[in-house]
Amino acid sequence: MPLMTKEEFIAYANEALSGEALECLYETISEHNGEVARFGDSWPGALVRIHASIADVHRLERQLARLEGRPERDFRFGVYSPR
Repeated sequence: MPLMTKEEFIAYANEALSGEALECLYETISEHNGEVARFGDSWPGALVRIHASIADVHRLERQLARLEGRPERDFRFGVYSPR
C-alpha cells in the first residue's frame, strides 16, 4: 500500500477527526458511562475498546497538529471508571 502525501494525510485526518466521524465514539462512551452510572460497570471489554479508540484519535490528532503547525485539540473524552 503506498504512503499518503502530506496533503492526503491532512485531508484524511480532518475527515476522520470531524464531529460526524467521532459521533460513534462519543455515543459508545455515553453508553458506557450510563452503564457505569446505573450498574457500577459496563459490558466486557468496553474500557479496553474505548481507550484504544481514544488513543487512535490522539495519535491522529498529534500528527495532524504537527503538520498544520498548531496545538492539539482536546476532544474532551470523559470516560467513567467502573466502581
